[in-house]
Amino acid sequence: MELPVVRRSLRLRRPQSKRPRTSSVVEPVSPRRSDEATSDSDFAPSSPGSSLAGDEEDELFSLQHERKRPVRIRKAIDPVSSHSAPTPRSPGRCSLAPPEVLTLRTALLDWYADHFRTLPWRSSPIYQKGGLLPLTHSVPHSPSSPGAPYAVWVSEVMSQQTRLSVVEGYFTRWMAAFPDIQALADAPREKVNQLWAGLGYYRRARFLHEGAAQILSEYNGRLPEDVPTLLKIKGIGRYTAGAISSIAFGKNVPLVDGNVERVLARLCPGLTSPREDGEQRPPLPAAYWDLAEILVRDVQCPGDFNQALMEFGATLCKPKAVLCEACPVQDMCGAYQEAVELGVENPAEYVTKYPIKDPKKATKVRNETVFVLVACVRTTSGYKYLVLQRPGDGLLAGLWEAPNVVLQSKTEAGKAKTYKTLQSLLSETIGHADEARRETAYTKMGEILQVDVGKVTHVFSHIRQTLNVRLTVLQHPDGDGTLKDGKTSTGVPFRWISEEELKTGAVPTQMKKVFAAAEKKLPRAHKLR
Repeated sequence: MELPVVRRSLRLRRPQSKRPRTSSVVEPVSPRRSDEATSDSDFAPSSPGSSLAGDEEDELFSLQHERKRPVRIRKAIDPVSSHSAPTPRSPGRCSLAPPEVLTLRTALLDWYADHFRTLPWRSSPIYQKGGLLPLTHSVPHSPSSPGAPYAVWVSEVMSQQTRLSVVEGYFTRWMAAFPDIQALADAPREKVNQLWAGLGYYRRARFLHEGAAQILSEYNGRLPEDVPTLLKIKGIGRYTAGAISSIAFGKNVPLVDGNVERVLARLCPGLTSPREDGEQRPPLPAAYWDLAEILVRDVQCPGDFNQALMEFGATLCKPKAVLCEACPVQDMCGAYQEAVELGVENPAEYVTKYPIKDPKKATKVRNETVFVLVACVRTTSGYKYLVLQRPGDGLLAGLWEAPNVVLQSKTEAGKAKTYKTLQSLLSETIGHADEARRETAYTKMGEILQVDVGKVTHVFSHIRQTLNVRLTVLQHPDGDGTLKDGKTSTGVPFRWISEEELKTGAVPTQMKKVFAAAEKKLPRAHKLR
């Protein structure tokens, strides 16, 4: 289906240059969908600056790729081009004339040069205002330096579905522990999980770890520069590959995240297409990528331009509370001009209708009731808490948690059976020095306190858990020495850890909430110092 042509009368401020270069642009040709599709391993369509942070299972998104039709090329002046190269067709039949492309590039780069945020992984722009040639792009020698390929890779993965204010601290600690690809590849998985704990979407940490090992074995420890090769690395999808290639290596390749989609959809409402009922539907993902490719195709500083698009979407062209009065491309914004033509009283509010989105299907959320036993033993060196390690795959893979069982029956008999299972597990993990006495170890310990803590609620992307927490405090008769780490009879690793280890170890947010609730129920004399 062809998308509608949208042509608008724009008030352009054409940038001047003393040394113009010629570039090529294209008459719009309608896109054609391909039957081919590849899976993109990026975790979210909105990366830097989006709003989520928490312990959630990763979700993978697939993006459609398109075959290119023949294009009709005409010449135009472009002072920010790096060479005379054919610019591909404008997708979605959204009409962007050559001067508009030029004006958009210059306006966004000028704005970014003045307003870019200082971040620990971001180098200063090489773009210079006033028609000056950009500074020379160079790859930093230190892998952890701002703008270095490794730093860009880690930051982009961390920033997917996570607020930048949260990412900054995690990034700094990560680089201190794993300053380069070699250090990351050599690190034990436990250490990687520990540094990631609380950031959410834990599969990202595993992919970084496995990707580092792959880069060492297949690419001599160096991140590739081109997108096709980057896509072969574990966990790197089209967005992350575009970010690394353009920002770290200065390649003219596009990237599209949620911020960029929003900016492009408002600049070019013609990307949308009508449904059978006359309403508009969202653009195909390929339409965004094609338009982003046009804009970055022959820019001299593609990394700056791509970051300008994302930064603009994150700070001005936001989902709500849009700052149109400060917009450097207001005269080019199709959505804003549409509002003006319609006589809308508040154009800034009007533009938030873009991007058009199909009604969301209700996400099926599974409700679970979970019984959790927080078991702590008072020893001569303080309290120790029992934690078990989750399986290496799936939700919260490899992290540590209090013993818990999903309630299968809500009858009183079912609840009693569940707690009996947990008490039996606790007895098994006491780890008495005399294995023959292990079964009775629990009964020989002095029980200081057993109390129902109450309920803790935690929501994953697809699971709503109600955790019924019971606290058991024990006095170990033999001191610290018999609290050994080990494995249960079913092979599940367990450990006895301190309160400090609960805070700094690889313990998910869900369980930190449980332990925090339990600690409040400790008698004052027994509270941890």
